[in-house]
Amino acid sequence: MTANSTQSLLARAIELHRQGRLEQASTQYRRILREQPRQALALRNLGTILLQQGDHRQAAKLLGEAVIAGAQDPVTLYNHALALQEVGDLDAAVAAYDRVLARDPGVLQAHYNRANALRAAGRLAEAVTGYDAALRVQPGYADAWRNRGDALLALRQWAAAGKSFEQAVALKPDLAGAHAGLGAALLSQQRHAAAAERLRIALALEPSDPQALCNLATSLLELREPAAAAPLYARALELSPAYPFLEGQLLLTTLRVSEWSDFDLHCARIRDGLGSDKQVTPPFAVFAFEDSTEAQCTAARLWAQAWFPSDDSLGPVGSHSPGKRIRVGYFSADFHEHATMYLMAGLFELHDRERFELYAFSFGPETHDAMRERVSRCFTRFIDVRSMTDREVARLARELGIDIAIDLKGYTTDARPGIFACRAAPLQVGYLGYPGSAGVEYIDYLFADSTVIPEAEERHYSEQIVLLPGCYQVNDRARTILEKHFSREELGLPARALVLCSFNNNYKITPAMFDVWCRILSAAPDSCLWLLAGNAQAEDNLRREARSRGVDSARLVFAPKMPLAAHLARLRAADLFLDTFPCNAHTTASDALWAGLPLLTLAGESFASRVAASLLRAVGLPELVTTSLEAYEQRALALTADPAQLQALRARLVADREQSSLFDTPRFVRGFESALQEIHARSRAGASPSRLQVPG
Repeated sequence: MTANSTQSLLARAIELHRQGRLEQASTQYRRILREQPRQALALRNLGTILLQQGDHRQAAKLLGEAVIAGAQDPVTLYNHALALQEVGDLDAAVAAYDRVLARDPGVLQAHYNRANALRAAGRLAEAVTGYDAALRVQPGYADAWRNRGDALLALRQWAAAGKSFEQAVALKPDLAGAHAGLGAALLSQQRHAAAAERLRIALALEPSDPQALCNLATSLLELREPAAAAPLYARALELSPAYPFLEGQLLLTTLRVSEWSDFDLHCARIRDGLGSDKQVTPPFAVFAFEDSTEAQCTAARLWAQAWFPSDDSLGPVGSHSPGKRIRVGYFSADFHEHATMYLMAGLFELHDRERFELYAFSFGPETHDAMRERVSRCFTRFIDVRSMTDREVARLARELGIDIAIDLKGYTTDARPGIFACRAAPLQVGYLGYPGSAGVEYIDYLFADSTVIPEAEERHYSEQIVLLPGCYQVNDRARTILEKHFSREELGLPARALVLCSFNNNYKITPAMFDVWCRILSAAPDSCLWLLAGNAQAEDNLRREARSRGVDSARLVFAPKMPLAAHLARLRAADLFLDTFPCNAHTTASDALWAGLPLLTLAGESFASRVAASLLRAVGLPELVTTSLEAYEQRALALTADPAQLQALRARLVADREQSSLFDTPRFVRGFESALQEIHARSRAGASPSRLQVPG
């Protein structure tokens, strides 16, 4: 083909291209390239057509060849970058956009798409800088403000993300994604009412956004509206069946309102999903229905991999210089009137200040209640870290020389595992707040006992197990019980009934356990079941479930929440506490025992299902531990038929309570501190974390 004929063919192809006759133009460009494979204009134009037609891989190839052949104009460079971005070659796309911007720094879409590529590649801080560059070119670019907010959300910079979304909304009020992003930012700042309002706007604009549906549901849960949250999760799951972790979140929410119509279906899906390593449930939800330690650890591992992978951006944490005292950091959102503090306060007060220096890292609400005042006095420093990122908190802990970082939250509400993913201290320990494995390599130890974690189950834990002497659960023997004798009439209870109670949260009540309770009620016609008031829908549903099992719903009595001292006093009005399974009562169980109320439990395989067994053994009532639903039911029937035996158990409990190891706080603290000293000594000696049994 001569130069003249090539130019003639090229002119014809360009004319066809200009007329929109793309297939004919493509044929001509290909004809040219068969004869002259490096003809830059043909490569560029054919690549551009293929890009328009969605053949991104071939477009990227041809446009790259065009660039090499000399087509260095900004349009060709930009199209090449765009094709690379479309095929997922993100680093190459960023480099190609850089070439565009080197030629012409004012190309808005090059800045914008470069930032999008950086965000997709996980280079989030660079993406924010990229969006800033785009916004310098065009400050009113709403989509850039919105995507900048998304990058900041992923960086967990909630306040900055919110401001970015606010800019997007101001510029483009109908941009649904910006409203949804602002709702997510508000949710992450625990501004739940504002988040719900914004997310409702987002869903009015885009009703089929599963993420906005889930975030609105989560906001409503935090606002104590589980009945409104459940259908939103269900709708999101309908729209996106593979939405990460949603199946378990929906199940947990329906359990909160005691809606069991799809209970077996959800359980089966979650078990199947976990068996295939699928992201089907938050780890906390598994405790409510599944007693398998292996399944629980799998759920935790998958959750951490998705949300809290190990972050080595701060570099390795070295062993701190030896000092007279071990610096222990306690990390929690619950340094206020909360179940965790009701247990922990005595430990904080009794810590040996000659051997330990205590630091509190608080990321919960700033309250001024009595418990906050009490525990804050126990620390060398009490630090409010709510406004800090996970990485900043970890860096601060390193700067303070924390030797042992203790996570009191795990994967419970308001937890911040990301702090530990950044390695806040040479040793990191899970304790008390989460009854299971974190499923990660950066939590070195889990403090437990030989009842809650039998040796055969240790293989399912990612942590090394520290077995404390007696019961793992600390108890504060200074918990006061109101000096008041509540009459049953005051509490809404029948004066002469046998009062069976279970003051666990609704999500712990499964259909199988409720079946057993109803059979116990049927066998003891003068009995009633005293439950904690949770929400109106749960109460209605439980009454309906009782009726369907042949039990008069009036025999269910719901107790409103009370301050702890009054709650402990009213527990004396009950005759027997019936525990839940597979998630036992935890703090609720020790409250009952401290108040002198006998408790019947069922111990299974997992930590969460063995807590009450550990408490009962430590308080001297091992005969109230059963190991099957059948044995649990038979023991309950025997006890309800023998009021004298129940009274004898109560008398034993009251007489021995303060002498038992369960409520011997100083003794517990000695064992706990021995564990801290031993793991610290091992670490200082260069030994890897390993199983430890602390002698009694």
